[in-house]
Amino acid sequence: MDMANAQILDFLVGGSLIESGGSLLQEKYNLSDDITTYTVEQWADLHDRSVKAQWFIDNYEEIKSKFEAVVNGQVKFRQFQGWLYQKGFKGASKMKEAEVKALIAENDHAEVGKQQNYLLEKEKERGTAETTEFNRGIDAQLQHSISAYKAKIDQEIADLEGNPQFQAAIEEWKNSKSQELAWATAALKGGAHGLAHPKFAGTDKQKPALGGGNSAWTWGQRATRATDAVNRNVARSVNNAVSSFGRGLGRVSRFFGIGGKS
Repeated sequence: MDMANAQILDFLVGGSLIESGGSLLQEKYNLSDDITTYTVEQWADLHDRSVKAQWFIDNYEEIKSKFEAVVNGQVKFRQFQGWLYQKGFKGASKMKEAEVKALIAENDHAEVGKQQNYLLEKEKERGTAETTEFNRGIDAQLQHSISAYKAKIDQEIADLEGNPQFQAAIEEWKNSKSQELAWATAALKGGAHGLAHPKFAGTDKQKPALGGGNSAWTWGQRATRATDAVNRNVARSVNNAVSSFGRGLGRVSRFFGIGGKS
């Protein structure tokens, strides 16, 4: 007989007491109710199972506490996750709210900056326009003043040109200058003999050709004085006109603050 398959209780009449009982033991405990068919290996397996079962029974409370700790730990872990998510979502909501407020503030700041920059540019344009208009006003006033004083001087010159005394003085001055140039030319080319030229005869301007007398020098002094007198009259009239123009420009300069004190 093969010892591995030997059945120890084969003298008994085997089989299940009731069919459902055998099925229950097999299904619930993985046990066969017909022990008459057990082999040596099955008895050995039953022994090993019983040792493990006894160990389980002996350590039941300890095992139960360990499993309870594991189960409770898993429950607590999920509870912890629930609490963490709750805190996280609430915190995230607050952070989002803070972020939105910060973004709104940033946007408001940017828009205010744009508005102020636009205002600055417009103020610059306004200032530039005002300066341009101010400068145009100053230029117009200055041009008007210069034109007015120029017209005044032009009128004074026109009045002088229409003054018979002024015209006579000018003519006398021109004639004296023409005579002086003629005398100078004669003196330059002929010296004392040039001054004795017949065209100067009958005047105190003629100098004797050969020495003696000092009538020419006396004439020269008188002519110089007469010419100077004419020149002074002309110069005085012109000087008065020029002085008026100068005083006018001075008043214009002082009016605009570009000259000396008034």
